[in-house]
Amino acid sequence: MKKSRKVALFGILLPAVFFVLLLALMVLLCALLFSGWNIPYYRAASIADFLIFLLMLVFTGGCIAYAVVVLRQSRRAWTGYLAAVGGLAIAVFVGFALVSNFLNKQDVKAADTIPPLQFEEFLQHPRSGNNKRAVDRVLRRKEFTAEMLYRVAEAALAEWPNRRNMAWRKIGLISRHSNVNVQTLILLAETPNPHVQMFAASHAKTPMEILKKLRLEKHPGIDRALAQNSSASVELLRDLANSPERTVRYDVARNHNTPTEVLQKLSLEKNVEINRVLAKNPNTPARVLHDLLNSPDVYTREHAAGNPNTVNSQ
Repeated sequence: MKKSRKVALFGILLPAVFFVLLLALMVLLCALLFSGWNIPYYRAASIADFLIFLLMLVFTGGCIAYAVVVLRQSRRAWTGYLAAVGGLAIAVFVGFALVSNFLNKQDVKAADTIPPLQFEEFLQHPRSGNNKRAVDRVLRRKEFTAEMLYRVAEAALAEWPNRRNMAWRKIGLISRHSNVNVQTLILLAETPNPHVQMFAASHAKTPMEILKKLRLEKHPGIDRALAQNSSASVELLRDLANSPERTVRYDVARNHNTPTEVLQKLSLEKNVEINRVLAKNPNTPARVLHDLLNSPDVYTREHAAGNPNTVNSQ
């Protein structure tokens, strides 16, 4: 009986004391945050995550100690114990999920308010840097300078082997940012990874000599990105029109820089998808549009009828 009391004392009361202390720390942390404590939110959220983990650990230890006491005193009480502890465990885990969801939402809000000097730290932080919505918000901020975007791109490339999806997401947002410069695009183009090179291949700011080098890769994804580039040269589009990949030729037919003779050549394929984008391209010659007006595909006929070259030829 004395042993069971000792177990109850050290196994239940001690975890209970720690539980109360940790809970008090959580309340104190929240009070400091709401009172305007001068600390970045994502750092405070990491502290909160650690405290929640300790709370769950202490709660689990207390449950185990209580189980030992109950089983030693009365083996018949194990069913009631399991029901009670099971309910408490579910409540704790649900509470943890709710708190985590709340912290994630706060990360998203913080992404709209943090000062520019904390952008890079925010993105590299283990908590906020893994929140997709927060990353999307902060990388769309107009205060991002070209130099900052370059450094974030370098960091994203470095983390690619370990966190591929998040790194790919960051690089995509960087390449679409209005302040991205040529140096960053060259960095992406020179990376020996076709999934990264595609972002540089599709960007209008990428220098033409870099686009020509990317064409030498002969990668279907890169070729398609090149065909989608609004700054692609006539020479490059003419070369891409000979690609064995239909999706690449489709994007060439959709590009407004594609010359008339290439569009006419692509119309000879009699492919429905290609004909639809040919019918919408303002460079498509009138004689090709006239043939497309007789297409069995209703969408091709509608697009061809609305093409300015069709209207002007009538």
